[in-house]
Formats: sequence, structure tokens, C-alpha cells
Amino acid sequence: ADLSHPLVDLSEVEQGQRALTWDVAVRNNFPGLDVKLTDQGPRHGSIKRIQMGAGELFQIESVAADVSYFPPRGGGGGSPHFSLMLQLKGSTLASQAGHACLLNEGELCMIDETKAFRLLTEGPTGMVIVRLPRAAVLSRHPQFERLYTRVFSSADPGTRLFADLLLRLSHDAAPLGDVQRSAVMNGIIQLLGAAGPSSQPPPSEHWRVRRALEFIEL
Repeated sequence: ADLSHPLVDLSEVEQGQRALTWDVAVRNNFPGLDVKLTDQGPRHGSIKRIQMGAGELFQIESVAADVSYFPPRGGGGGSPHFSLMLQLKGSTLASQAGHACLLNEGELCMIDETKAFRLLTEGPTGMVIVRLPRAAVLSRHPQFERLYTRVFSSADPGTRLFADLLLRLSHDAAPLGDVQRSAVMNGIIQLLGAAGPSSQPPPSEHWRVRRALEFIEL
């Protein structure tokens, strides 16, 4: 599948089957995810996906929804990932492990797929989601282990640059070959250091101590 051929396009589905079709598509592509649509007969909605090396790129348009996620038992979701969300249209309230943020157009937010989370939208929503291999991200940017559900403000020049890259990628990734897509994924992980909260010095180094203690325990 690629971004030029949607996994699901509700405009091509009979009205009475749209909510069910959406539910099936979400469960098949996002193990552990449950979506309740406010509009049970949505007029539009699409999910586009492309494999990017060890990660994935999604472009999603949806009506208002209540999204909840619980990590699949037994590792049913494969290797753990971070989900990096770029809000293209509307807004999303994201909450995870006692943290919450409101994501507006042009802003980014990271979600940790090893923990349960919830997303709420009140109207039509568009977003680009990049699923990044968690181990690869933390090997370069260990601070992201504690930066989930933190807004990467569009006022930050590094965030704007990074958001422009993801938006361009959502349009141009399909013609790339597998080796090129893997190289782009590695570049995205490297460039995370330029975006949002990760570009700011951490207020405390306690997380380094905790990681060291965990390593000693192992």
C-alpha cells in the first residue's frame, strides 16, 4: 500500500457500512487501537499508509472521534514505536500517563506506544502520523522517553522546518524506492533533535540517573 492508494476511503463505501469499515481498517492497521466515531454515518474519511524502512507513514482524514489505545498483550503490535503526529487540520486533545496536550494546526506531538493513550477530536481532522522505531529514537534522543504528549509549537523554527519535511514527505514518498525510504526514516530520526521540546535543555538530569539504575539492575 502507498499514499496514492488509500487503505480505506469512505467516499467509496455505502453509507450504512462506513462506520464498520472504518473500525475494521483501524484495528487491522493499528493493533490495540479502538475508535468511536461521533458521526455514525460519516461522509468522508481516509487512511493512507506507506512503509518507511523500520517505520511507517500515515496520512489520515477523519470526522470527530474518540480514540483509545492499550498496548497489545504479548507484543502483538510488533516492535515498540513512537507515533509522531503532525496536525494538518482541526485539533486533537491527547492524554497519556497523566500528561495531556492540545494539538493545533501546524503543531507536533509524540506518543509512546508502550503506554495507553487517548485522543479526542471534536470536528473534521487531518494529520500525518510517522511511526518511528522506539529503540532507534532513544539511542539518539533519550530525552524522548519523557517528552510524550508535549506540544512541539509551530512558533519554534525547528518545529516548522521538521513539519514542512513531514508534509512534503506525505506528498512525495510514494515514488521512492525501499532503500530511499529507509534512508529518509533514518534522517527523520536524526532531525528530531531540531524540533520542539527536544531542542531545549532538560530541566533536570534525573532521568539519566533512572536509566543508569535500570541498566545496573539488568
